Amino acid sequence: MLSVIVGYAILLTNVSSGIKYFALFLCVGGCNPCISTAITLIGNDYGPVYMRAAAMGFFFSVGNSAGLISSNVYPSSAAPRYFRGHGIVLAFSFLAIVCVSILMVSNSRENARRDRVYGVAAPDGSDAHPHKVLIPDQKATWGLEGLSELQIIELGDRHPGFRYVL
Repeated sequence: MLSVIVGYAILLTNVSSGIKYFALFLCVGGCNPCISTAITLIGNDYGPVYMRAAAMGFFFSVGNSAGLISSNVYPSSAAPRYFRGHGIVLAFSFLAIVCVSILMVSNSRENARRDRVYGVAAPDGSDAHPHKVLIPDQKATWGLEGLSELQIIELGDRHPGFRYVL
């Protein structure tokens, strides 16, 4: 997003068309990785399959509304400088950096809290295998003590079409 901010800041200034053309490369080169990262984050953040589908559906419906938004913030009457449109994109780029910063800090705090409560997870993820949840000391690690095998399975079985069998 920093390259997007630099790109749109250049587009808002009165410079030659060659420099503005370079600024477009900064804008596109900065936006495209953010889109794929957001799709990956949303796809991996939601556990059950139906929750992922709902989150992805919402994300794509918001993303597909960009045509409606851009036609209103980039009217042809604002050509050739498009101050309002570039300014709005610049503001949203700053907002994206703020949101990512908040998300990083909150995730870091939550991960530290979970490490204190449940212990530090193995770096290779070997302690997260579903079959290990039934081992008594692993139940405490995952906060599942006092639950039966069936209750643990039902925690991940919220959708009628999805069955998890140990």
